[in-house]
Amino acid sequence: MRRYLVVAHQTLGSAELFEVLRDRMARGPACFHIVVPEHHGVGLVWTEGQTRAEAKRRLEEARLRFLAEGLAVDGEVGDTNPVYAATTVLRREGDGAFDEIIISTLPLGVPIS
Repeated sequence: MRRYLVVAHQTLGSAELFEVLRDRMARGPACFHIVVPEHHGVGLVWTEGQTRAEAKRRLEEARLRFLAEGLAVDGEVGDTNPVYAATTVLRREGDGAFDEIIISTLPLGVPIS
């Protein structure tokens, strides 16, 4: 079974990401581990609890949607820095734990909310 690491936050519910995941499923048995980096937004006021709760909410919504579509998925909330969040998982899971890393970002020019 192929294993995929998926890093996404604002794009987690996007049709584009879902299509990529479906494409990977079409290639054969697969499971997905989603990392949702905490996101502080663009405002000057936020709390750790607030950003973690929002990331957990996004993760759970996506997890349930993907499970309903037949995808084997689990996940976790990661650091605010997406690279650090992914690196943390890669170090913990070990060399060769994932067959592919899928990083889902906003298109160039889209304002961050």
